[in-house]
Amino acid sequence: MTIAAFILNNGPSIPQGEDESVTAGVGGFIVLFLLGLALYLLMRNMNARLRRMRWRAEQEDAEPAEQEDAGPRDAMSEGDATPHGAAARSQDRRDRPVDRQ
Repeated sequence: MTIAAFILNNGPSIPQGEDESVTAGVGGFIVLFLLGLALYLLMRNMNARLRRMRWRAEQEDAEPAEQEDAGPRDAMSEGDATPHGAAARSQDRRDRPVDRQ
């Protein structure tokens, strides 16, 4: 108990006549501004990636419908004779350059 009383009585004290308010100042504002800017840029990038991903999914869903509308085709010419045919086509789609607008 005597140690706690000693710490409480001899703790840091504010000298008389000095201002008790403490502010973050210009440095704090700059750090907060940079954090806000980084958050804005990350959100914008994420939104663009999600939009692009949704567009790709819609295009991939539309491709089988277009192929069905074209009529029956020979499975050998499409590369579907092996289970790896579909995987190879999806890999080709991933390798295509992305049109960034």
